[in-house]
Amino acid sequence: MLPQLQRQGVAVTALVGPGPTIVDWLRGVGVKDIVHSSTFPRDHSDARGFGWLARSQEFVARAGAIGREVEALIDDRGIDVVVAGMAFSWVSATPAARRKRVPVIWRAGGMELSTIERLLLQLWARRNPPDALIANGEGVRALFAPLIPAPAHVVRNGVDTTLFHPGAAHAAFRRADDQPVIGFAGRLVPQKRPQDFLAMAARVAPRHPRIRFLVAGDGSRRPLYEKLAAKLGLASRVDFLGMVRDIRTFYASCDLLVLPSRSEGSPNVVLEAMAMKLPVVASGSRATREVVTDLRDGFLFPVGDVDRLTDAVELALGAPELRATLAARALRKIQGPLSAGASATVLAGVLESVLERSRRARTAAATATALAPALAAAGG
Repeated sequence: MLPQLQRQGVAVTALVGPGPTIVDWLRGVGVKDIVHSSTFPRDHSDARGFGWLARSQEFVARAGAIGREVEALIDDRGIDVVVAGMAFSWVSATPAARRKRVPVIWRAGGMELSTIERLLLQLWARRNPPDALIANGEGVRALFAPLIPAPAHVVRNGVDTTLFHPGAAHAAFRRADDQPVIGFAGRLVPQKRPQDFLAMAARVAPRHPRIRFLVAGDGSRRPLYEKLAAKLGLASRVDFLGMVRDIRTFYASCDLLVLPSRSEGSPNVVLEAMAMKLPVVASGSRATREVVTDLRDGFLFPVGDVDRLTDAVELALGAPELRATLAARALRKIQGPLSAGASATVLAGVLESVLERSRRARTAAATATALAPALAAAGG
């Protein structure tokens, strides 16, 4: 939504990191002011045990440094409001914004919180509440709003239809004799359930001699999933592509996208595929059901049910007219309420409401300060 906000007259500064990929992407879509910081912690979302402890120590150690960078940017750019886009940013940016008397908005985008994460968030939010919370879906708002004492708004993930549209890219990963091609895109972590994708592939492959499966994405568990594919007899049928720099070339290479994840905040890969008129088979997590209706604009199946996943894929493959009809309806939905422009308009409204409340609060505080001597004198 950042380039869309720019088009609506909002000056945007993006502080991002630790890797450079996001910088290249933001430049590619026209974001003008990008500040890269390697101080951001690395992604340890699948860490457990001692790994989780190490992640927590790194989290705390780097929060103060990022906070100082935020303060410097507020001074240098004359920033009016800070939007903190992940839990680390909530912790690092909120004290910095408060010290500079700038309102701060937290953005929530996931549907999984452990018991300890829920407790820590609630304690932090009570002592350091934001001025507003934005969630990328109703399910996300229902999860986070009770824990965070701030006005909560839904701003859905939107798709930039100038970038994602039918014919936006060439089929870089499709071979001449592939028919059909089924794709999975996402981090290779348990939350995304790539093992379900591979289990489905093992069942579907014997019935379709020329079928090929593409896996776009990376993660520390990638070798485990590659071994699983080989164990299932899929070594010659599944291509692990790693990180794909232009994900549109991946979508253009596929006949069907499968997302079996156990939870989503708002499934970007589903939205992008819909924008490129690529039919979608997705697990029916709450967030996905907010954007996809089964047999209306996509195919849904219960989370973790490989039998139903396989049935949905076989239905999609065996009914090309139905597949095309659902994909066309999905495209119309993306071009309307799920476009990046529509989402940016909602976000701009939230920003303005937060700024207006901040202005009124500052005015009230200044008035109270000015009246205090007179009231003291009158009382005397």
